[in-house]
Amino acid sequence: MEENKKRGYALLIPLFGILALIFGVLAMFFSVALGFPGYGAYIFGFPAIILGILTVIRGNVKWKIIGLIGTIFALIGIFMLTAYISINKCDECGCLRQAKNAKISYAMSDIKTIAESIFFNVNDYSSLCSSNNSLNYSADDKLKSIVDRITVCGGSIPKCFASEKKYCISSTLNDGSPICIDSSGQGKSVCSSVDSICH
Repeated sequence: MEENKKRGYALLIPLFGILALIFGVLAMFFSVALGFPGYGAYIFGFPAIILGILTVIRGNVKWKIIGLIGTIFALIGIFMLTAYISINKCDECGCLRQAKNAKISYAMSDIKTIAESIFFNVNDYSSLCSSNNSLNYSADDKLKSIVDRITVCGGSIPKCFASEKKYCISSTLNDGSPICIDSSGQGKSVCSSVDSICH
């Protein structure tokens, strides 16, 4: 029985070592790229450490080295991501800039959906904006909560310009870069009038 266990471990060690290395590299990658949408270093890092330790304890010299490298990569990835999160403000919108920008983009898409719904119903965009070039909350009761989502995530209050047949609405992302929507889609320019082109 003991001999069978040893043989089983011997067969698993190469797999553990390879997985530790792959997961460790992925942890490093996601800590830099901030994917998953930023927590990939944790998702892959901790399994890499466990597999790496098992490989170091049970494997021969070659697999010990591979397992150790995977563990080191994972530790570096986890440390880098933890350091990044610790120096970035976390709020109800999240900790990572990319995640906040994605939520702002989704919110702007929600405004576009409302705009097209208004046009579909009355064949006129002009009620979307108020006279002070902000969104007209009375046009749809969801607009205020959408704007709140944008500002919580670090975006600016959207500027809104609309006429009967067209509109242009712009805000900023968490990093200050512009984001806009019009009837043609979403872009990265600033709306300064109803004739502005979002591109």
